Amino acid sequence: MTPPRSALKLRDLLFPLGAIATGVALIPLGPRIFFAVSGFLQALPLPSLVWEAALGFANPFTALAIAILIGGFDSRRRILVAYLLVASLTATLLTTTIKELSGRRRPEWSIAMNEAREKAMRELAAECPTKYIPVERRDIWCGPRPDRLWFSVKDASFPSGHTSAAFVLAAFLSLCYPRFKPLWLFIAALSAAARVKSGHHYVEDVLVAAGLTWGLSQWIYTLKWPGGAALRIKRCFSGRPWFKAQDSHGLHA
Repeated sequence: MTPPRSALKLRDLLFPLGAIATGVALIPLGPRIFFAVSGFLQALPLPSLVWEAALGFANPFTALAIAILIGGFDSRRRILVAYLLVASLTATLLTTTIKELSGRRRPEWSIAMNEAREKAMRELAAECPTKYIPVERRDIWCGPRPDRLWFSVKDASFPSGHTSAAFVLAAFLSLCYPRFKPLWLFIAALSAAARVKSGHHYVEDVLVAAGLTWGLSQWIYTLKWPGGAALRIKRCFSGRPWFKAQDSHGLHA
């Protein structure tokens, strides 16, 4: 089985490019927009279970469970599980690299920092006097300076890793079951909104993550892997289903 799409089209790039451009343009207004949007989200009459379920969509175990279900019960789409793996790993590498290079402090540890977090941050700064650890209520970008704390969760806001995972999974499910594409996108967007609501991310963090990983996933699904790898994977994954259930539906992509 060859990849389900032969090439990217212009309409495939409208959302990712638009989301990335909008997110970058909003960076100077980040704090003001964050308080407005997070306040709006907190005021929404949605039960906490809805937000928790949306966040669960970005959990890697959710993607793993879906991959197992499709691989076990949907023989015609089983080959696509390999593409989900490649997209997930590539998106994780990309977002982690950008996170570390930007070093943007999360809102809950900067502009929305409460007294307890400020105390914890000052204690951290005192423990690491040679490190660049500003304790201020402003939009902090540590950048690639050598004297900062690398791989610190507090300085890993831009872009959002949870949003990245959610939109990779939404792109995969849209490929497998395109009839439900609006639903997959809605759940991914709700997952991104939950990260803003909780104070973990700015609006632009989730916009850039959504655009990057959605576009990346669309591109990966067009790849014809070199060396006949796609054919070998097909032979490995095709044939009898892992379980007894059979799927009578074809792949619509």
